[in-house]
Amino acid sequence: MAINNPIKEIANTVIFHCQHIETTHNENETPLNTARFCMGRLLERTTNHLNALADIAYDMGDGDLARYIQIQAERSEAGFTPTPI
Repeated sequence: MAINNPIKEIANTVIFHCQHIETTHNENETPLNTARFCMGRLLERTTNHLNALADIAYDMGDGDLARYIQIQAERSEAGFTPTPI
């Protein structure tokens, strides 16, 4: 199970990056349409990254971690910023 800790760290890094970009848009008062477009693209990429990491965790035998990552991928796909695992 210790092998999968790096997968969790990578997933959290992806999530923290997404949260950072969202915060940056808010703090810089990015125009709404621009922020929506940029966040939409970012959430799409985040979803793809998290889905890949969930697959890796599952393949390595950690179904629980895979499910936690998948939940955050589903949040991202629904348009919500994921939360750390």
